[in-house]
Amino acid sequence: MLLHERLSEIENKVAARVSAAAIGFRTSTPAGDASYESIGISGGTERFRDDGTGLEVSCAVGRLHEAIVLHSTIRNTSDAPVTLDMLTPLHVVIEHDPRDWVHYHAHGGITDYQLPTSAYAVKRTFELTPRLRLQSHPLGRSSNEDLPLLISVAESLNAGFFCGLEWSATWTFFVLASDDTLVLTAAPKTYGLQLDAGESLPLPPAISDSSPAISTLEPTPCGATSISTFVPPTGASRPCPKSATITGSASKTRTVLR
Repeated sequence: MLLHERLSEIENKVAARVSAAAIGFRTSTPAGDASYESIGISGGTERFRDDGTGLEVSCAVGRLHEAIVLHSTIRNTSDAPVTLDMLTPLHVVIEHDPRDWVHYHAHGGITDYQLPTSAYAVKRTFELTPRLRLQSHPLGRSSNEDLPLLISVAESLNAGFFCGLEWSATWTFFVLASDDTLVLTAAPKTYGLQLDAGESLPLPPAISDSSPAISTLEPTPCGATSISTFVPPTGASRPCPKSATITGSASKTRTVLR
C-alpha cells in the first residue's frame, strides 16, 4: 500500500512499527466496521472499496517538505443511502507494547472559576486501562474539556508521534491498548451521518512528519491551537510543520511522527 511505502521513507522507529494492515482511516455503519480492500493505485492515489456497503475511499499520499500527507475522500457508489456512525480520517495501529508509552495531553481552556486554574495544564498518562479518551466538551466550546492535541512517546525507542486535530465542532481521540498494540483514532464526532447514493465527502487531511529522536518537551508557539513541540537531543528546536487545509473548510487534521 502507498501508505506503507511512504512510511518506509521516514527514519523513525515508530513509523516502522505501524501495522502492515493499517490503511490510515476507518468507517463504520450500524452493521459494524466497513472492510476495505485496495482496488488500484493511480499516481499518488490509492482507492479502497467495501463491497458490503458500496463505499469507496480514495486516499492521496503526497509529500509536504519532510511530511507525508494523506488526503482521503469517501464516496457512496451504491444506489441507496449509507449511514455512518464513525468516519475517522486517522486510524493507526502501532505494533509496540502499550506499557512502554507515555502520553502527554492538555486540559482545556476552562478555568472552573478557581486559582490556581487547571486551564491548559499538561497531563501525563503512563498506563492505559485500557484506553485514554480525549474529547470536546459536550455543552461548551470544543476546547473546554481537553485540547485536541496528543504527544505519545515510546520510551525504549526514544521516538514517538504528535497528533493534533483542529476542528471547530465536536471531536474525540482514542488511544487504546489492544493486546500488544497501540491503537490511535482521531475524528470529528459523527452521529448517524447519512451519505446519499452517489454522494462524496472529503475528509480532513492527515500529515505525518519525523525527526531523529525525542528527549524533552518544550512549550513553543505553533499555530492557533498547538502549544508544544519536541526538541531533538541536539538542543536545536524545530518548528511544527505547516498545516494543510481543505478548500472551503475550516477543518484540519495534523499527525506528526517525531
